[in-house]
Amino acid sequence: ADGHGLDLTTGPLLAARLLRLSEERHLLFLVAHHIVFDSSSTAVLVRDLAAFYRARTRAQGGPGPSPLPEPPPAERPGAAELAASLDFWRRTLRDAPDLSLPTDRPRPPVRSGVGASLTHALEAGLVDRLRTYAAGHRATLFMALTGAVAAVLGRMAGQRDLVIGTAVAARPAGAEDHVGVFLDTVPLRLDLSGDPDFPTLLGRVRESSTAAYDHRGVPFDELVGALNPPRDAGRNPLFQVMVEYENEGRADFDPPRLTAALLDVPSARAPFDLSVYLTRHTDGVRFMVEYDTALFDGSTVRRFVEYVEQVLRRALDDPGASLTGLTAVTDSDRATLARLGRLDEPAPTAEDTLHGLFEEQARRTPDAVALVGGPRQV
Repeated sequence: ADGHGLDLTTGPLLAARLLRLSEERHLLFLVAHHIVFDSSSTAVLVRDLAAFYRARTRAQGGPGPSPLPEPPPAERPGAAELAASLDFWRRTLRDAPDLSLPTDRPRPPVRSGVGASLTHALEAGLVDRLRTYAAGHRATLFMALTGAVAAVLGRMAGQRDLVIGTAVAARPAGAEDHVGVFLDTVPLRLDLSGDPDFPTLLGRVRESSTAAYDHRGVPFDELVGALNPPRDAGRNPLFQVMVEYENEGRADFDPPRLTAALLDVPSARAPFDLSVYLTRHTDGVRFMVEYDTALFDGSTVRRFVEYVEQVLRRALDDPGASLTGLTAVTDSDRATLARLGRLDEPAPTAEDTLHGLFEEQARRTPDAVALVGGPRQV
């Protein structure tokens, strides 16, 4: 039951495999294609599995839960509302720069979609402080976390204007028991200019998020078609980093005579350069990042995650600190950024001149050490 076994043309788009570890211990692997399954569907699927198991283990057996009717169709905005939303997006994303993160390797001309993932935990005490802090500024925990992610991305890329993507829950009434994709994807354009403090940045994230939610009715593929950004097989249209937040749903898997637990399986996909999944649960926030292994090493992504937590703690301890102070890097991190340079740009061609390559590298990393002579560095 791996991703290679899911055929979009013939199906099925969900595969299962049961591994027997011992007489009383088993592992059940479930793999679903992302076009038919979102994170909120996990609790639905697990609940239904438990119901079918209970039905089959009764003395008489049983068919389990009854089939569901078709889910209600997604609401589509009217023509006037759709036109107004498209106008909003054209204004909002006009001249938006592409996020150009420093990478460990040159960006390949075509995305492979192959990746890896790592998980980090933000402990409950920190998360409770963040939630209270955000509420005091009329913002949500998602907005505070996104602000910190944006601050780090901006520092790494050397940009004060960036676009990231996010997903908004859109499960309609009547679809509570269905498995599917009930999400709207929207871009968030975030302004980091003027070296703001964290409360100011949080206000900007709140305004950008609220406006984007108000105009989320435009399907993402239609939005891309209407804006028609320049296409590059090595990049996604509109944004390269996705940030998603959800409250962990209760997955009631309680069949008789079984004790079960949900396990996270490392991801081997990377639909974006970075996909940041923030899941709120009783013990804090699970901070999971999928990353493109053609671009990044795991150690680089680990530093990124730790850097985000550092910014969050600094913002709580010193709310008046500017973005420069919040994102100040250690000597080790500064050396890492200098080493990474701007490898996300295509590798130079054979036609480039030696002096041209030298000048280009100086432009990319103006603060990096160029010459070393004894104790002196230039």
